[in-house]
Amino acid sequence: MVSNLGRNVAPDQWRDFGSSGSKAQDASWVNPTAIDMTQYESLLIELEPGDAFAASDIEITLLTVTTGDKAYVQWGDITLQDMKVFVNEQLQQALGDGVKNILYFGGPPLSLLGIDALFVKMVQKNASAKEMDGIRYRRAGFKPSG
Repeated sequence: MVSNLGRNVAPDQWRDFGSSGSKAQDASWVNPTAIDMTQYESLLIELEPGDAFAASDIEITLLTVTTGDKAYVQWGDITLQDMKVFVNEQLQQALGDGVKNILYFGGPPLSLLGIDALFVKMVQKNASAKEMDGIRYRRAGFKPSG
């Protein structure tokens, strides 16, 4: 996993995502304030569900703006000529009620560099309303500018 240690930069603190609570089917949690990823290559998102979620209950999309169809984010590895786009991705496993989970985006070999603003859209796909007690994020993999 990528860290900020040994780079003369204090580790990024966990920050409130700015969106949580109960959502009906097809409603979404989206961070209202852009996450500045300009000098970071990875993003961690901590989910604290208030209900149990099946893996298919949440779809995640990474965007550079909060609206629009042509603002998807791609992580890339130029040496491998490999790209990854996070659009309507489902969770890899179910989430238990009250059990914190951390989602990890980016990092070696795929890096996200030079993106100024990042938005994370998580769509609740279950037919019943579901509760997310807390959503936090933390940036990792600091890269000095210049």
